[in-house]
Amino acid sequence: MWRAFGFGSSDNNGSNHSGQSGGGQSSSSSESQRRRRISTLNTSGESDATEGGAPTGATTRQREDRGSVLPYVYESCIKAGFDPDDGADKIDKECQDNCLIFESMLDDPRHSFVCVFDGHGQNGRKVSTWMVNNMIRLMQASSNFNPRNMTQNLKLTFKDASFAAEAEMAKLNFDTQLSGTTATYVMLTDSEVHCGWVGDSRAVMCRRTRSGGVKAVALVADHKPGDFKEKMRIRKNGGEVRYLDPDEVDDPGPLRVFARNYAAPGLAMSRSIGDRLATSLGAWPKPSFRKVRITDDDELVIVASDGLWEVFENDEASKWCWDYVTRYREADGSPPGHLPSSQRLTCAQAIAEEAQQRWVTRYNSEVVVDDTTVCVVYLKKWILHNGPSNSSKDRRTSIHVDHSALKR
Repeated sequence: MWRAFGFGSSDNNGSNHSGQSGGGQSSSSSESQRRRRISTLNTSGESDATEGGAPTGATTRQREDRGSVLPYVYESCIKAGFDPDDGADKIDKECQDNCLIFESMLDDPRHSFVCVFDGHGQNGRKVSTWMVNNMIRLMQASSNFNPRNMTQNLKLTFKDASFAAEAEMAKLNFDTQLSGTTATYVMLTDSEVHCGWVGDSRAVMCRRTRSGGVKAVALVADHKPGDFKEKMRIRKNGGEVRYLDPDEVDDPGPLRVFARNYAAPGLAMSRSIGDRLATSLGAWPKPSFRKVRITDDDELVIVASDGLWEVFENDEASKWCWDYVTRYREADGSPPGHLPSSQRLTCAQAIAEEAQQRWVTRYNSEVVVDDTTVCVVYLKKWILHNGPSNSSKDRRTSIHVDHSALKR
């Protein structure tokens, strides 16, 4: 995605592909699409969450604590994107983001698991929903998966699961030639963060500095077609990397993956799960991987779709979350929004709302605001112990807010 974060379509505006579902660009709508920098969009206004095995409305599944020994607190928020244009050409956008949190991964109290999926293309919502419902099964099916030590061979497990997902999607009852999803997987232990990613949904860790401020530790690096190694792989496989409209000097949009001399697929990332046409051109689903040790200075992890990262830099997001949490924490020291009587939004909700407002103001309401999904993991309990009281028995350790069907 380019300027968005989210549930599927998302380049500056809501999408990762150029053209219509058939692969070409409609001449009658090309001017409107360029204005919003959107290229693939389901305008039917209908959402079929039953595709891929999820019951209607179950866009996100989350397991509550099952005896986790990790001293972490979790929250997540999915916010549907929207078109701020009230004119006649207003676009009805479907939310394509999704996320998954397990406080106790497969009931192992030593591991927790956080995933963000940003779908794109006509069937992006179905793809991201299918990933939420099948990711754990795919990991368990890997010959590299070790249930006794889930972080052992985790890099290979993520790889196996990502390639298996794309292979299985080819047999489902919805098309994934021009639809797919990003995937950012984060496995946490009491001392390490293990991160795998495909595409441009991002994860960062907020770390305190000696000066008393905070900085971001990047856990991923976006997979973009303009990166030299990514571009070389795509060219080797018969694809090319170029702008959708190079004549737009002021804003040509993101670099995209195309078949040579053809107007498809127009993927704005160099890796994705699904997008089988792009895979044939070298934009494969292989995840990159990074392991980072948790230090005493690390406070929280932010995992989010590009609806956030198109309007927030890594350091800026870390500082924003840190300031919000320290300023608005509950009376007993809990993070904002984690007491039943709280009048505050959780940090994940608050920064998602801030991101979408930035979309509106930064682009003068001329682009469709992308779906925005944010997961926040508080790594330590210092904030719980640094307040007037830490005796609350009603504090919630996991909060999920789903506005994926929000209508504006």
